[in-house]
Amino acid sequence: TYDLEETVTGHHGFSPSSVTVRPYVTYISNTAGYANIYEDISMQSFTIHDTRITQGVTINIDCENRRVYLGKEDITEGVNYNSMWFRLRGEYDFTSETGNVVKVEYRVRRG
Repeated sequence: TYDLEETVTGHHGFSPSSVTVRPYVTYISNTAGYANIYEDISMQSFTIHDTRITQGVTINIDCENRRVYLGKEDITEGVNYNSMWFRLRGEYDFTSETGNVVKVEYRVRRG
């Protein structure tokens, strides 16, 4: 086994890992019914459609386990079929016209 070091950033940052990491993304919606999130540097995109998404709700995207939560409710079934579960390596910058990415968390092996 090996130790993992957790990193927490805002919507942009840098992963020094030599391998890709799958982040846990926290997002706050400013629209209803759907969310579009982009990672601009790698051009990855992620879309969720769900009637429970309303302005001001927090959505958590667990890319490692491929699950999406609205509070404690699993809304993974609303993920668009062509969405990319984010993988980060090096610099990243999340943007969205439907809300704000407020936190990006990931774990990397300790050197």
